[in-house]
Parts: sequence; C-alpha cells; structure tokens
Amino acid sequence: MMSIGAGIFRGHLITLRRFLLTFWRDIAAGNALKRRGGGTLLVDLFARPDAAKSPRWRQDYKTDGLFTVEYPDERLPVYERFRVLPVLIYDTEDGNVRCTSCNICAKVCPPQCIWMAQAKSPKGTVVPLPEDFYIDMDVCMNCGLCSEYCPFDCHQDGP
Repeated sequence: MMSIGAGIFRGHLITLRRFLLTFWRDIAAGNALKRRGGGTLLVDLFARPDAAKSPRWRQDYKTDGLFTVEYPDERLPVYERFRVLPVLIYDTEDGNVRCTSCNICAKVCPPQCIWMAQAKSPKGTVVPLPEDFYIDMDVCMNCGLCSEYCPFDCHQDGP
C-alpha cells in the first residue's frame, strides 16, 4: 500500500532519472559543453546557432530526455487548435465593452461557465450592455465557441 505523497516522490524520481540519462548521453556524445538554446549573452562562449537551421522539437510520451527552449530567441510552433482563456474586448474609441449581452456565448458554452446579467437604465428599461459578466476560468475548456459564435466579435481567445 502506497503512503501519502509516494506518487509525488515517484514522479520526482522519474524526472531525475530522465535528466541523468540525458546528461550522461550528452557527456558520452561529447556535447556536454555545447549550448542547446539560441541567443546572445553578455559573455557568449559558444557560437550562436542559425535560427533557420535549428531543429524543432515536440515533447510527448515518446520523447526521451529533457530540453529547454530559450524563449525570446527560440520559439516553439503555435498550433492552429491552440486556445487561451477568453476575454471581453473593449472599444478604444469610447472605452465601452462591445458585448450587447445577447447571451449567445452563454448558450453555446459546453460547460456552461459563462454567466451574464443585462444592464438596466434608471427608468428600468433594458440597456444593451452587460451589468455583470462572469467566466469561470476553472471550468472553461478553451474550446473557443464563445468567440466563434459571437455576432459582435467581443470575445477573443487566441494568441
């Protein structure tokens, strides 16, 4: 029977094992002092790799070893299906949100993580602005349907 925290300890041992195997392979191949990333440093002891010739990696369950991406100089490809959390878009001219609280985004949301309440004027009539707009980011599955179905392009979910 496993004790509490044994899974975390086992995961750390797997990561340590992969790191040591990668480190040992680099030493055996003579690549221990070669830099894998790109970019220039204040003291750059190694030749900067050509960005066009630099290999691209995709780490999945078949990948053996660890690698680091030197972010500003080297970037992993952004896949077409990539989504980020949705946000509301504000107009730059008047500063108001584009949303008219038509509620289409809440209707097409599969996990039902979008709620909104329509604003009312002092007279009690309906105003085409949301009074409250909530997106539960913990439930959002980043499908992008809210921005796809929005007739006013007031949602954005992409890089």
